[in-house]
Amino acid sequence: RFSPDGGKMLVGLLDASVRVIHRDSLKVHLTLYGHKLPVLCVGASSDGTICASGSADKSVKLWGLDFGDMHRSLRAHTEPVTALAWVPRTHYLFTAGKDRLIKLWDADTYQLIHALRGHHAEVWSLAVSR
Repeated sequence: RFSPDGGKMLVGLLDASVRVIHRDSLKVHLTLYGHKLPVLCVGASSDGTICASGSADKSVKLWGLDFGDMHRSLRAHTEPVTALAWVPRTHYLFTAGKDRLIKLWDADTYQLIHALRGHHAEVWSLAVSR
């Protein structure tokens, strides 16, 4: 995934880290450590201030993109987190997991807003329109 300004790449790795890489030079800007299992999905808020990462460890971590500080670790799902998508021009975040749930979070208050139930299988992809 790319940051909203296109200047950085966000990469989730099997070593349970997230790398933020400058697109033009391919130099590592930040390495974010905190997950215990591989990172399966990453994305940046539309204002480029927050990075979210979802992992096989069932958590979503919220990071500051300026300095790489972890804002919060959310116990997001009961199974691995497989996808995430930011709502444009907000700090609302959708997450999906192997637990067949889609959840909407407020990344400023770290609160769960709503859980969408009804899928009969794992959810592997999310998209949010403008």
